[in-house]
Amino acid sequence: MEKELYISTNTASGPNSVTRTEPLKIIALVATLGGLLFGYDTGVVSGALLFMRSDLQLTPFTTGLVTSSLLFGAAFGALLAGHFADAMGRRKIIITLAFIFALGAVGSAFAPDVVSMIMSRLFLGIAVGGAAATVPVYIAEIAPANKRGQLVTLQELMIVSGQLLAYVSNATFNEIWGGEHTWRWMLALSTVPAVLLWLGMIFMPESPRWLVMRGNVREARHVLEKTRAAEDVEWELEEIEETIEENRQKGKGRLRDLRTPWLRSVSVRYWYRCHPAVDRREHHYVLRPDHADSNRG
Repeated sequence: MEKELYISTNTASGPNSVTRTEPLKIIALVATLGGLLFGYDTGVVSGALLFMRSDLQLTPFTTGLVTSSLLFGAAFGALLAGHFADAMGRRKIIITLAFIFALGAVGSAFAPDVVSMIMSRLFLGIAVGGAAATVPVYIAEIAPANKRGQLVTLQELMIVSGQLLAYVSNATFNEIWGGEHTWRWMLALSTVPAVLLWLGMIFMPESPRWLVMRGNVREARHVLEKTRAAEDVEWELEEIEETIEENRQKGKGRLRDLRTPWLRSVSVRYWYRCHPAVDRREHHYVLRPDHADSNRG
């Protein structure tokens, strides 16, 4: 089969596509509950720490461990999620992550001591990192090209919405049920979206791209028939098969690929963006005056 050009007159991926958006919006809304949980679990601890400090007898050191343990677990979750998503499927991984979200929330809410709290937050972090890595991939693979950017960015919106929900719920719990055990309710609240994510993903379809990767073209066509116009299905299925074959010929990415000039340029720019106190002027690193003055103070 001769490869078609990627720049095509076919409207399946273009702005004139008649792809049905209703099922795609529902799929994206359910999947991005993982982003909501990401934001909530990272934000809720800021208010909960004020109440759990005396209950768990936290010191400055253990306070730091409780806060950072989730992020430490998230690093491992992000690293492992890609491998398992390729092996088991994006949908199954998100269902598993929903279970971890719920179990971690219950464990942290009922933690009797600081060690249990740290372990629960570490376990919860695996789900946070896994959701950050898997949910955008799932949405990107199930959405058509002309809707992909819109639907994937919903994940970012849900993350900040989760953080906002954490701050609002913290204030509400304190106002209504203020007390030394209020923090347990703050942490337990995240079990609600976790259960909704688990139930919702049971009824969601698998990524058609992953199905083709596993050789299940028939099921991939069935998913596309539910989320695309009839005239777009075969064309997009052919495009998926072509890109997968091209990626197989290129092989898996390796660490040495980071030495590619354009990737190196992106990494350097990202480093500067994350370090606002440093400017590059004529190949020298200098402190900005405003940061230098603040350091003297």
